[in-house]
Amino acid sequence: MADYNTPEIYEDYLTSFEDTQGEPLSEDLFKHLCEEFNKKIMDKVTYEGRPFEMGSFLSAIQIVRIKRDYSKKVVNWKASNKRKQELLDEGKKLYDDETGEGHKWLVYYTDPFYCRFHWAKKYARVPNKSAYKFVATRGAKGNKTKLKEFLREKKLNYRTYKELKV
Repeated sequence: MADYNTPEIYEDYLTSFEDTQGEPLSEDLFKHLCEEFNKKIMDKVTYEGRPFEMGSFLSAIQIVRIKRDYSKKVVNWKASNKRKQELLDEGKKLYDDETGEGHKWLVYYTDPFYCRFHWAKKYARVPNKSAYKFVATRGAKGNKTKLKEFLREKKLNYRTYKELKV
């Protein structure tokens, strides 16, 4: 199955536009409008905690707050790598699993909650919906990065999102 991206969507738009009067949008303007729409929607989801109803029985995308399960430790790699470098700078030996000797350097998250993107598929009417998932973008301009920066901005920003009962 080929990707269904902006050029294919634009071609569908042109096909559906044939029955109407007036001039269709240029491809560049169409692409720009799609990008701006997506940015504004994801900003509302990220910074205001609003769910986005996708329509067409696809349900909603939102960010949810989930209570941390302390029986499943999750490594905080940023803090762990900082701790590791500090130990190496001091000339200390790092922990070795085989010998059980050295200084432990892994740091684990201890926050009571964590936040993540969530597609409420339970309410979607899509065939084979278990085969699909929503993956937010990463990178310098990605939505996961926006969420991470927003949560680090103020300690209580996590309260922007509704708690997901598991």
